[in-house]
Amino acid sequence: MYDSVLRLQMPESVKTIGFADDLAVVVVAKHLEEIEVNANGAIATIRAWMSGVGLRLADHKTEVVLVSSRKISETITLSIGSCDIVSKPSLRYLGVQIDSKLRFDDHVKIVSQKASDVCNALTRIMPNIGGPKQSRRKLLSNVMVSILLYGAPIWSNAMETKSYVRQMSAVYRRSALRVARAFRTVSYDAVCVISSMLPIDLLVDERAR
Repeated sequence: MYDSVLRLQMPESVKTIGFADDLAVVVVAKHLEEIEVNANGAIATIRAWMSGVGLRLADHKTEVVLVSSRKISETITLSIGSCDIVSKPSLRYLGVQIDSKLRFDDHVKIVSQKASDVCNALTRIMPNIGGPKQSRRKLLSNVMVSILLYGAPIWSNAMETKSYVRQMSAVYRRSALRVARAFRTVSYDAVCVISSMLPIDLLVDERAR
């Protein structure tokens, strides 16, 4: 029943994308005024459809990001019901942090911190002396790797920036050190070989391909 919202008649520059109960409205236009008019029109159409089927749009939960290649940061304001929503520098959609320049630097920073917290928890059950054997250590480390690689095909271009690679590699190396039971002085490349773990940038590239 909810799929019908994706088949509503919209302007040519507007596309709706749905996943479960999360709905994204993508508007492509050259001028800000055109974006605001088309976006407000699309939202009004969606609200009317929802009202007709007994559903309500969570106006206060709606977020907007303006994606632009212009150097000057701009914002737009959309009217959603009784709320005026101002565009943000970035927003989280389906677990991926989407920023206004599509650099995904915010996403890399957030997942690196989250993976670091998980790695800290895992180190308590993976001491260098004793603890589980290497095969189980590698299985446990996959929890952290899954966090780092989530949505990789979307943000893989971020790995073209060396600082982002270093940020993710620092967290990944800590996990590899525990899998290999190696000293913390062992280099990143060496510990990846010893632990049989591919470097994180290659894993991202593999997922994207």
